Amino acid sequence: MINVQKEKITAAQIAIFIWASCIAVTVWLFSLIVMGPAHQRVVEAKDKVDILESRLKWVTRVIESRQEPAKVFEYFVAVDRDLVRRFPNSVEKSLIALADYANKFGVRIERVQADKPRKVVTARGIPLGADEKVCTGVSVTFKFKSEYDNLLKYLETLRKVLPAYTVVRNMTAENNFANASRIEGHVDLTLYLLE
Repeated sequence: MINVQKEKITAAQIAIFIWASCIAVTVWLFSLIVMGPAHQRVVEAKDKVDILESRLKWVTRVIESRQEPAKVFEYFVAVDRDLVRRFPNSVEKSLIALADYANKFGVRIERVQADKPRKVVTARGIPLGADEKVCTGVSVTFKFKSEYDNLLKYLETLRKVLPAYTVVRNMTAENNFANASRIEGHVDLTLYLLE
């Protein structure tokens, strides 16, 4: 015979459902509150380990190449001085030097555009910095007219003397003049500072 009566939900089944729901919510909250931040801490620790390993490799190479402790010490003091000089806390000094050196090398600069400083971050979004300061990057774009050789000397000098670490991201140049060595174009570069 076929039983056509509806099955009734018992109190025990309701209790089991509530118990299972509580366990599921507890596991979800545990993964959200405890495991999420723990994973982020592990990623940050891996980033720090990667940075430390690369620094240790660099220090090891320097020590092996210089051999004498006095020369190693002098090298690191010079590197530290160079970094302090190249990472100022003001973009204005770098922009003024950019224009001053252009005049010295006969490079005519027009329309300098500097973006607002932005934090420099790793691939995982962790801010870079040193000495409890945050590294910021400032994108600068300018139009130029110059002799080819003067432009090369100017860019090479910027790398050495500009009071900010400088990376040329893009450069376009055209020759629209009768003089074959005269060019004009745009330069996109980034100035890195510690603030």
